[in-house]
Amino acid sequence: MHRLTLAAALVLSLTTLGCGAAPGGESTADPGASPDDAPTHAELIVFVLARCPHCASFMREILPIKQRVGSALDLAIGYVGTVDETGEADFAHGDAEVAAAEIQICVGLTASERGWIDFMTCQYEGDAWQRMPRGWQECAERAGIDRDGVTECVEDGQGREALGLAIAAAAASGIDAAPTAILDGRLYLGGRSAETFLAHFCHLSGEPETRPPACADVEPPPVVNAILLVDSRCDDPLACDVSREVGFMELLVPTLRVEERDFSTEQGRALHDEVTAAGGPRHLPLLVFDAGLAGHPAALEQMGEYLLGFGDRFLMPLGEGWDPLAEICDNRADDDGDGQVDCDDRSCAGTLVCRKEQPGRLDLFMMSQCPFATELIPSVDLVLSHFGRDARRIDLHLQFIGNVHDGTLSSMHGEGEVAEDLRMVCAQKLYRSGYRFLEYVKCRAADYRSEQWRSCVPDAMSVARIRECAEGDEGRALLEQSFDRAAAMGIRGSPTFVVNDRFEIDARGAAELVEAFCEHNEVPECEKAVAPEPEAPTSSSDEKCK
Repeated sequence: MHRLTLAAALVLSLTTLGCGAAPGGESTADPGASPDDAPTHAELIVFVLARCPHCASFMREILPIKQRVGSALDLAIGYVGTVDETGEADFAHGDAEVAAAEIQICVGLTASERGWIDFMTCQYEGDAWQRMPRGWQECAERAGIDRDGVTECVEDGQGREALGLAIAAAAASGIDAAPTAILDGRLYLGGRSAETFLAHFCHLSGEPETRPPACADVEPPPVVNAILLVDSRCDDPLACDVSREVGFMELLVPTLRVEERDFSTEQGRALHDEVTAAGGPRHLPLLVFDAGLAGHPAALEQMGEYLLGFGDRFLMPLGEGWDPLAEICDNRADDDGDGQVDCDDRSCAGTLVCRKEQPGRLDLFMMSQCPFATELIPSVDLVLSHFGRDARRIDLHLQFIGNVHDGTLSSMHGEGEVAEDLRMVCAQKLYRSGYRFLEYVKCRAADYRSEQWRSCVPDAMSVARIRECAEGDEGRALLEQSFDRAAAMGIRGSPTFVVNDRFEIDARGAAELVEAFCEHNEVPECEKAVAPEPEAPTSSSDEKCK
């Protein structure tokens, strides 16, 4: 869950006005109230760009709520931007954005709570925000604010200093998009209409008896019950660890109540059978929402294409996909009921655990535009040189990670990556002797975003032959085979090294690669030290494009 950090709390101290009045302003607190009688308080921080249209829309919804519930809601404004090396604030919308934010902050520092709210309400009426900072004096006059005090705050640099601190606090909290709302220390992703936000505020903050009078007639948002159908046999985090996704759903639907149910139980298997019988996905994990989700139209809109209908309920597949009806290849059980166990089952033939070891082989599974993979190509080249670029000592193969769907090849970084995968797999096929193809691969890895691939083809290689292969059936067949190999072995992260077609290894840099390779192979070069790398890779072994 996204919890409010200490840095974001700094923003609260800069611009919130619900916890007391500014000098000269009147307090909204009741001095005679005891702590037990005090109404529930909620803290809302909205991170904005002063001239952002989406921010303006949200502010028009939130400010009237603050006026309606009064001191029950502590409202603060934070700002998203950057600070240059001199400490000056910088926004995408330029100097006008900076000036508008400074004025808003200075009003917050010099005016009463009521004055600040009235000023902000004026600034976001209609399309007035588009003219900021022009017209602020009119809004100040309407709100009864001392314009001279605001001007002094701006001119003596107080506003600019506070703005820099606010931007730094937002950045330290990991907030880089506007508008972003934090309600009581949690990221708020619910609906942004006044009606929806007020319902969440009234019914998710505190006990009923402590809610402000403004909440008396507010209908509670519908509770949504969901079953998270999982398979405890799955030990692949990429496929089955969906805690982040579920956490996101709980932020998107604050009334969500999730019950976990395992496929191995009678109830879990029955639910899975019901889903598949209705044409739903067989892969897990799977969230099954009840009909209450229909009462959250904003969440439905955001979930959009990821939701599937299921009668009056909803389904959402999660994770990379785990088939609970498939054979698990190393648990000594006949999981799919076909009479074959583990590696004897045909479906297990391509998996790492069941593959026959091929001594001397090294495979690098990669995506051609993945930065974690491309930075390793010079290290791989150094490893080849260490073994005399002799395939009898080290048999290197580049493999590629992607998908084939309805006859279309796809990869994580788009069509450009598929095109480069095709050229690399063709270069490897055509110029394998002495690993000549790696000259092309090294060049492309050094500038993988460039479309000028022809300049990377050495004189001893043919641009025309590579293009013919890459744009024809031969290249397509080679890349499909590579994609299939990665899928069968369960490899989804780029880069991944496999030694002897059997052992996945964690290695970065030439020395680590040689050490891992030599743990499974005995060749004379294993006794020699690896030459130093001019520039060692900077990524760690757990950094992958997935």
